[in-house]
Amino acid sequence: LYTPMPTTAQRSLWSLSKGTTGIVKFISHDLESSYRQRLLDFGISPGAEVLCLRKSVWGGPRVYQIGGLAISFEKKIAEMILLEAR
Repeated sequence: LYTPMPTTAQRSLWSLSKGTTGIVKFISHDLESSYRQRLLDFGISPGAEVLCLRKSVWGGPRVYQIGGLAISFEKKIAEMILLEAR
């Protein structure tokens, strides 16, 4: 799967505010391949729309909706998923 390199007009999944959406543009190659594959299995790939459902008050994992799936990510992972700037 080819994913273009990120541009300065993109921001990380972690930066989404609760109730806002973004379109996945790039998944960092710094993630190990098995984790990248797992994201793809969940439908998290370039072009996918992601909604931020919940943000933890203390900086813990955040919950996102991708299609019919709700999934949580820690900051380290969410910062490696870049979104189209809106």
